[in-house]
Amino acid sequence: MANELVNVGGVWTLKEAAAAGGSTGMPGMAAAALKGTIAGPAIGSGAVSTLAPSVDAAAAALKGTIAGPAIGSGAVSTLAPGIDVTGAGVVATLNLPSANLDTSDKVLGTASLKLNEPSNSNDQLLTPYNALFDFAKGDPFSVSCWIKGRAWSSIADYVARRFVDGSPYTGSDVRMQSSGKLYFRLISDWSATDYIAVEATSALTINTWYHVVWTYDGSSNRTGLLIYVDGQVVATTGTGSSSLTGEVTSNAVLAVGGYYPSTSYAWQGWLDDFAIWNVKLDPLTDIPALYNSGAGALANTVLPGNLVAYYPFDTSTTSKDMSGNGLYLEFLT
Repeated sequence: MANELVNVGGVWTLKEAAAAGGSTGMPGMAAAALKGTIAGPAIGSGAVSTLAPSVDAAAAALKGTIAGPAIGSGAVSTLAPGIDVTGAGVVATLNLPSANLDTSDKVLGTASLKLNEPSNSNDQLLTPYNALFDFAKGDPFSVSCWIKGRAWSSIADYVARRFVDGSPYTGSDVRMQSSGKLYFRLISDWSATDYIAVEATSALTINTWYHVVWTYDGSSNRTGLLIYVDGQVVATTGTGSSSLTGEVTSNAVLAVGGYYPSTSYAWQGWLDDFAIWNVKLDPLTDIPALYNSGAGALANTVLPGNLVAYYPFDTSTTSKDMSGNGLYLEFLT
């Protein structure tokens, strides 16, 4: 006799019946793919639900971290608004704190993102690994952002990075050196010097807004790395190898304004209108349009079909990826 699902008072449960090749009741659960029952409002409604001891949280497609008693305890839990991108239960939020939105010092829109004031030096934003930004050495890509540094640290300040934390450090990063010079790097194996990198020859000034674009042409060569400041390509010197041998793909998260999991090397200052494309932006049309003679143009007006991620940082909810790809940033502090 087959098991039968019945609805009693709005709760689906399994009617006790003989399971083929088994006994009655619970052994037949797998056939119905029923992991448990959820009493109360729907998950995701913002209301409190009571989770029955046998609930399979993964099957419920939970999108937030769980605050309160562990699932399976039969106690009441609530869903926090954040996404645990680390898998380690890191407490975070999808909404940017109002203290990190500067409406008086910005380039575009209604605000900019202010990070790591002296009283709080741990700010950074993360999004989980996604194949959309896991560029291989043969894939061109571009990163654009308005930046304003309050100070340069003793080692480096990261605008964005996504490489493995630990040898061989596979991945890529865009950052500011302690000298105030912009830097761009792709790494296959750091210890084997299988990486390509360029550093600007001229330093930028603190407390000044600049529009910066980093582009890579997918050639695997160091000459394919270019840096633009205020619409113009800048002179650079190269480090590492002249070309890549190994791959640069990795399962790393994308960190904006920091060097996750470390709180060192975080960006000290302001960022505005951060974007990533899966193409090399054109130096004659796309990059000048983004700079727009200092007035700026929103990144989603340039090659919107090739946008991988876009964060304008205008309101507390714009940790949301405005490219349409759903790559939400999680704010850690």
